[in-house]
Amino acid sequence: MCRAVRKSQFVVAVVLVVVGIIAETATTAEQLPAPTGSAKLAFAGLTWQCKAGPRFGPGPNGWAPDLAWVDQQGWLHLKIAKDAAGKWWCAEVISDKSFGYGEYRFTFAGLFSELDPNVVLGLFTYLDDDHEIDFELARWGQAAELKNAQFVMQPATASRMYRFATGDLQRLTCSLTWTADRVQWRCWQGTGGPGAKSLAAWTFTGSQIPAASQEKVHMNLWLMRGQPPKDGHSAEVVIESFEFRAAAR
Repeated sequence: MCRAVRKSQFVVAVVLVVVGIIAETATTAEQLPAPTGSAKLAFAGLTWQCKAGPRFGPGPNGWAPDLAWVDQQGWLHLKIAKDAAGKWWCAEVISDKSFGYGEYRFTFAGLFSELDPNVVLGLFTYLDDDHEIDFELARWGQAAELKNAQFVMQPATASRMYRFATGDLQRLTCSLTWTADRVQWRCWQGTGGPGAKSLAAWTFTGSQIPAASQEKVHMNLWLMRGQPPKDGHSAEVVIESFEFRAAAR
């Protein structure tokens, strides 16, 4: 009897965690006025706008252009940091151009397993909250959650996301291949070259696959609901490369 009760309690707890993750994924992308500002940077042969402003989604959070920069190796750094007044600021860059159908590939590095539970890394295409294709590193405030990564077709439901764990890996390559009737995600260890070990793969063929339009590529590092890191520390992820390969016509 005790075992049955414990098993039941465990199942209920898992269901509640999954429901919470779906709710956070769906609601933290709330629509807020578009950020203004002219700060831009060059990365991967493209021009990117740096989000700037005291309160914009997702989160909402404050966004500081100087928390996104490119180093001498040509790698893009995204950082969350606190200013002298105690306010936390996040980083996001947005491509100047739209790409449409094809493969989007990101290679990125960081101490993923040590990211605070309130920290979220997003690599995605975005037109609006109903036309968004995501890869996210996130535990959505759940410190004990082992699955810290997800592929998501917005709007998020249990059938429109796939969660997995990155373990102790510190460099990943994520690819999303978008066509009119499906989206295929893959994640590899390391740089994703020949022989790279696959970490996760998922294909979505359900309803509401967005048609190619004026969506942009976004890369951001932000705080869930705008809540400070539980550990009180800044966070940083390095995007080593971004590539786009247009779909065959």
